[in-house]
Formats: sequence, C-alpha cells, structure tokens
Amino acid sequence: MQRETDNLFKNMRNSAGSASPGPEAEQNLPPADMPAPAPETQGKRKKFTSVGKRIHNELTYRGIDFLLNSTIGVAFTYWTTRTRSGARYFGQPLTNFFKRALSPVLKSEAALNEGARWGSMFTSIIVGGTAIIPPMVAMEHKDNKEKMIRWLDHKVHGPDKVESDPRFEEQYCAIGDEPKKNFTTGMIARIAVLIPMIGVTLIPEANKVMVKYLYNPIAKGSKALCKSVGFEPRRLMQQGAVEVADGDISKAASFVSDWDFIHRTIGFDLGLTFIYSFAHEATYKTLAAFGFKTTENGDAAEKKTFCDTPMENAATTAAKPNPETRVDAPEKRTRPTTMAHVADYTQRPETEASPVL
Repeated sequence: MQRETDNLFKNMRNSAGSASPGPEAEQNLPPADMPAPAPETQGKRKKFTSVGKRIHNELTYRGIDFLLNSTIGVAFTYWTTRTRSGARYFGQPLTNFFKRALSPVLKSEAALNEGARWGSMFTSIIVGGTAIIPPMVAMEHKDNKEKMIRWLDHKVHGPDKVESDPRFEEQYCAIGDEPKKNFTTGMIARIAVLIPMIGVTLIPEANKVMVKYLYNPIAKGSKALCKSVGFEPRRLMQQGAVEVADGDISKAASFVSDWDFIHRTIGFDLGLTFIYSFAHEATYKTLAAFGFKTTENGDAAEKKTFCDTPMENAATTAAKPNPETRVDAPEKRTRPTTMAHVADYTQRPETEASPVL
C-alpha cells in the first residue's frame, strides 16, 4: 500500500513538472540566434512612406532644386546678359569661350553666334543655380531631415497617430542609415545631369524645337500672369537689345525688350530645370548610395546599422532598471525607439520562488 502511494505522488510530481518547463525543458528550446519563420505576407509588405516624408522630398527637389534654382538662375542670367558689369566680367568672356569651342563644329557665322549666346546664357543659369546646393545639403542632413519629417507628420497625421503607429518610428530610424549626401556629391550629380542638357541647347535645330514647344509657352504664361496682377515695369519694357528672337537664325535680328528677355529666360529656365530636378534627384541619390556602398567593409557579420542596435526606452527603464546593465555600457541614445526595441526591456518573470520561512 505504501509503495502504491509513493508511485502516485511521483506521477503527480512528473505531471506538474511537464506543465511548467524548468531548466531541463529550456535546454530543449531552439537556439536564440535561429531566425524565426517569416510570415507569408512579409515579403509583400508595401514600404511605408508618411505624408511628412513626401512633403520634405518635394520641398527639397521641387521647391529648392526647381523653383529657387530657377529664380536665382534667371536673376543671375539677367545680370550677365543685360547689364554692363555682368556682360563685361562674365557674359562676354563666356560667349567668346563658346565661340572658340563651337567653331570646329558650326561653320555658319550666324549659327556660331547663336549657339555661343545660348551656351553662355545656359551656363549663367547653371552658375547662378549652384547657390542652391548648400540649402539642399542642409535639407538632406539626417538630423534636420528627421526633425522636419517628424514635425510635418505630427501636423498632418496628428501626435496620437504618429506615437501609436510603429511604422513612423521605423521610418525615422531608417533615416539614420541612409547614405550621406554632401556638397561634393551634389555638385558631381549636378554636372553629370547638366552636360547633356547643355549639349541640346548648343545645337540650333534642336534648340529651335525646344523654344517653340517648351520655352515660349512658359514665357507667354508668366507674362500673362504678371499682366493679370498689374505688374508691368515700364522701364524694362522700353529698354532692351537687338538679337535673334526664338533662336531661329533664319530670321533677322530684332529688338527684344528686357521684359520679354526676362520672360523668355523664365521659360528657358523653368522648362529645363523642371526636367533637371527629377534627373538631379535620381542622380544625387544614386551617387550617394554608391559612395555609401564603397565605404562598407563587406563583412555582413560585423556590419551593424543604427536601426539594428537596441536602444533603451525611457518609460520602460524608469519603471524597472535592467539589473544586467554593464558599468561600461555605451551612452544612451536620444533617438526614439521602435516598438520592436521595447520588447527587449519588458519586465522579466521571476524564475525562482522566494524561500518560505
């Protein structure tokens, strides 16, 4: 009878042990570094892009790289072409340079003069528009970019949505791992895009088509807009210069007022700069990514990005400090964490029961 009772209690203890896994059961668990099976829909997940990030991108490449670029370019071109100081120190020397460069290709004197004039004007636009590179670099600076996108998201989506949806934090975290975009990369991308565009303006026949179907419609629109708001400076409408209109060397030279010249330059600049803004954006990001890849050591095991590094959450660590924190632990990061990082610092269950007195 005593043996049967002992066997019964032994079976009960074994059953209780199997219900709550102990140290022996933990040894049978899969290794911690084994990757978890990915859900079937994970590969089909669409990349999240907030409205704030879209607005920031358009402000950078269509606001600064297009509109501000065109405004500065037109102002600088007017100075180099229609003022004595600008023509003397910049416009005329540049025109002479293009004449020497194009003389082996363009045998006609009229074509040579017209090609040099348009080449000089386009180069003036380029030099003036180079002033936008520093603002673009500032917009693409990682800290500035994250702050601006975060502020825009709070205004558009609302603070509650931004703080509760982990996709926003993942997006902000990913900004720290983007390739660095600096002044040198921006200038190389600018030159790479502008070289073929300059080549088009130097060909009279190709430039004639661009003038007819791109530059002139924009010029007429900007002139009509100024007239509708009552802005028509009499002085600019009266002074001007004699030149070939519309880039058509088959026509005789005629008087072109400074007012008409400004609007034709606006059409020329806006027409090309709009195309340029998209080409420059793609080239800028591609060159930055290429430079980023060439600086990597190629060791995937040692490569560690900012988003891969666990970061502490202030609210969780304040509730319960981590007892395993090392004395020489790195300084806490101030960047907000993702929801995945919060799980690393949740309260752990007690593994040992307190002794009963």
